[in-house]
Amino acid sequence: MRRLRAWIHTHTSLSAAAAAAAALMSAALLALDPTLGECLVLAALPAPGALAVAWLSPRIPWRLPLGVAAAAATLLCLSFAYQQAERAARAPARDWIGEERHELEVHLELTSGPLPQARGYTYDARLLGSDVDALNALLPARPPKVRLFYPHDHHPAGASLPRAGDRLRAWARLRRFAPGSRPGERPARQLMERRSYLASVTLREPPQLQEPQQPAPTLRLARALSDRRLALERRVATHLQGDALAVTWAMLTASRGLIRPEFRAPFDQTSTSHVLAISGLHFGVIAALITFALRLLLDPLARLYCWVPRQRLLVVPSLLCLLAYLVAIGAPISAQRAFLMVALASMTLLIARRLRPTSVLWTVAAALLIHSPHLLVEVGFQLSMAATAGILLFYQGRPAWLRPPQGPDAHQESRRSRRLRALGLFVGVSTAASVATLPPLIALSAELPVSGFWTNLIVIPLVGSLIFPLMVAGALLTSIYEPVAGVLLNLAGSLFLGLHHALHQVADWPLNELRLGTPSPLEWGAMWVACALAVAGGLRLRPCLIALLIWALGATPTWIHGHLVDSPTLKVHMIDVGQGDATLIEMPGGQTLLIDAGGSPHGPDPGLQRVAPYLRALGVRHLDALILTHADLDHYGGINALMRPFKPRIFIARQRPDHAPTHRLAHQAALQGAYLPRLPATLTISDGHATLTLLSPPDEMPSENDRSLVAILTYAGATLTLTGDLEEAGERWLLSRASELSLPSVVYKAGHHGSRTSSSPELLNLLQPRIALVSVGRPSPFGHPHTEVLERFQARNIQVFRTDHHGSTRLEVEHDGTLRIIPTRWPWDQR
Repeated sequence: MRRLRAWIHTHTSLSAAAAAAAALMSAALLALDPTLGECLVLAALPAPGALAVAWLSPRIPWRLPLGVAAAAATLLCLSFAYQQAERAARAPARDWIGEERHELEVHLELTSGPLPQARGYTYDARLLGSDVDALNALLPARPPKVRLFYPHDHHPAGASLPRAGDRLRAWARLRRFAPGSRPGERPARQLMERRSYLASVTLREPPQLQEPQQPAPTLRLARALSDRRLALERRVATHLQGDALAVTWAMLTASRGLIRPEFRAPFDQTSTSHVLAISGLHFGVIAALITFALRLLLDPLARLYCWVPRQRLLVVPSLLCLLAYLVAIGAPISAQRAFLMVALASMTLLIARRLRPTSVLWTVAAALLIHSPHLLVEVGFQLSMAATAGILLFYQGRPAWLRPPQGPDAHQESRRSRRLRALGLFVGVSTAASVATLPPLIALSAELPVSGFWTNLIVIPLVGSLIFPLMVAGALLTSIYEPVAGVLLNLAGSLFLGLHHALHQVADWPLNELRLGTPSPLEWGAMWVACALAVAGGLRLRPCLIALLIWALGATPTWIHGHLVDSPTLKVHMIDVGQGDATLIEMPGGQTLLIDAGGSPHGPDPGLQRVAPYLRALGVRHLDALILTHADLDHYGGINALMRPFKPRIFIARQRPDHAPTHRLAHQAALQGAYLPRLPATLTISDGHATLTLLSPPDEMPSENDRSLVAILTYAGATLTLTGDLEEAGERWLLSRASELSLPSVVYKAGHHGSRTSSSPELLNLLQPRIALVSVGRPSPFGHPHTEVLERFQARNIQVFRTDHHGSTRLEVEHDGTLRIIPTRWPWDQR
């Protein structure tokens, strides 16, 4: 038994394998039943840690770690049960809200905020009541949490913003958070309701402040912290603007609402987005700066070290300075977690120096999960814990040449050797963090960030040792000496914008990332096991080869099913882009064709936020053809975000030199190497199995909608007809060319999003579809689909699938003509 313990002690990768096996079990359980899976995983989490402590520490009796593990498991399960009970108490009010947007007067008590956003501010609040008795009767005894959005339009100029503890009355819009729109997505509804939020509230008019009351002590503390954060942000805003201001706020105070998705994209694609928010990196930099300053002050007083060891003498002042910084920036949640980890690690040095850092990490994770069990399935928690665990495991199992020399000759080590060892340790730690975070990153983005392994080696030192210290120094000087503060902040902002430009170029490189598609639960669990073994083995050759073998074994069933079992299948995806259109066609031969990409005059870009993630989740590496039906913003607006990452080989659109936006898109496609064919009246694309026919209406049609390209897709005797935005005149033209249509059509994509001017009875009688697809906003600002159109569908027994009710919908046609339609969700299953 002693030999076995000694062997395990020298091979710490086995304990990492035990933790990774727990991750594999969690993946399977969460895939089968999320609620039951979370409960069982939370109960099992302390077990690997207890077993590792018992095996690695022979002097510790078995009963102690097992008792601690049992207590932790009990607390975790009780906390999870409490969260479930709270969720059940909110269920009647949640069901009353349903899928509608309710306009009503609400009574709120603010609990935190404001956080700046592009078009307003967000708050956390408690819903005290409303002017609707039916809702008030269903509210639980404890007022439920809501997320409040306070638009700029409703904030009087010069007036002060409401703060935590204030009570408001206002006419507002109440609705649940958005459900999932594509398979594998982590929807806002699931995320926010796990965090105990009932719904979102958007003010529709300026609020009325009720008579001030003495808020609770916690609310007074939240108000004081938010006041400090707002004051710091106002001082910084006098020197910066635009993206530089957004990034500085995000890195200093965790106010990330002003960062544009387009600005963030290169950081996501190169796996360096962690530098955009407060994390352990930033607190580590501050702690290092504080420690360096304290050493300059205390080293001349060397006699102090005779009474108190230098390491212990530096810990307490450093923690106090970090606490002061935490208070100065308003103590955002991410900063609180980072400070907690640094504080526990530092106190470990003071109290129990033999305690393993992994035990400290395990304790922090258990404490956070006891407080908030929903963190178990949140990507941010998984990333931070995985990165920290990867660093600690690598440091414990690092190769011998990365360890300081021992023995009598240790002091004779040359400065060059020390520097090389420090450089190698930095490269190893950074690579270990990148490897450890691969499973959650791949599950989130469906990509393997190849460039992340080396970009972090450049970005982390640049941000940590130069840009972020300049930001901190500039922020501190804003209340002392404004001119120097402005110089430092502008210099830091300029350097960060230059870094963004460089990463934007790297993100366009062919080998920047490998698109793997959304992993299966088995593959995801195998990733965790493989990454844990590779990191715990010090990234040596043999553990890495074994890790790659485990990863390959986990991916083998999916590969076999995708390449050897599946017969040639035509897949058509109606992607949910809100009020717009985007249709992906996967031909049986493997070619990918995208028809339109959505678009919006305001708000996030659907091409970047909806279409690109959908394509990445499928593992699409490039587009064989990108087709633009007509020059309407809700069809072409998202194409620009797809040009560089998916590089279409063919760009098909009506030649419109007089329409500047689409003309620029054609020019950009040509620069990316796409072929731009002339558009004849009839264009046929075939892969030998399926055939796509494009019919082009004449230029003399009365409107842009009536000049939409019509796509007719045929395979295995099934026909799908997509009519774009054709209206009355366009449909009459299509009826006149009935001889070129393949009739009857099994599936019909409703023209113009179900507008009453489309889907005429004559066209429906000609096509005789059994299924109608409608791409429409949630809710549609134009009232789509129109009641008359839905009645026409109902009268002909046509089954309707809508993106606002069903999310993105996939339609599959087998080689024998079998038709399957798979929506993301059903109307009665609003997850």
